[in-house]
Amino acid sequence: MSKEFYGFHCEHARRYYDGGWYEGSWVYNQRHGKGQIKMDDGNEYNGDWKNDLIHGYGQYKWENGDEYEGDWVRHQMHGRGKLKMANGDEYEGDWVHHQMHGRGKLKMANGDEYEGDLENSKKNGNGQMIYADGSVYNGDWLDDKRHGFGEYESANGIKYSGQWLNDKQI
Repeated sequence: MSKEFYGFHCEHARRYYDGGWYEGSWVYNQRHGKGQIKMDDGNEYNGDWKNDLIHGYGQYKWENGDEYEGDWVRHQMHGRGKLKMANGDEYEGDWVHHQMHGRGKLKMANGDEYEGDLENSKKNGNGQMIYADGSVYNGDWLDDKRHGFGEYESANGIKYSGQWLNDKQI
């Protein structure tokens, strides 16, 4: 159903925008409640809205194949959620203002897996990386590099426990 309306509340109406559409709840002529949108660039969102912003829980699919399911605050991934990227990488964990931030698990397409602290979408704090070749690092990270105290064991059993600086043993 396609209709224009100017009212206080409408439960299920479809409205068209420049090659896309929104279908769902409206309050005071703003998207509010449950709704689904398909944008002219191919991106899609299905979930909660508040005051015309993506806000609450929902699923977003980008035209490039990336998909996110989780919490949203004012049009940004914020809270807990899972992102599956078109390149095969996956992240599940905490989000702050559209950035991986807090605790989470990152699985890379190359087989590497990281679980630990992240800040501004980089490994920062304490975490464990299990590399695709079977080697393991458990320790401190700074800006995606091993930095501080950490323990490393190579796939063939060689171990190192000590300080790291800018991704190198010291």
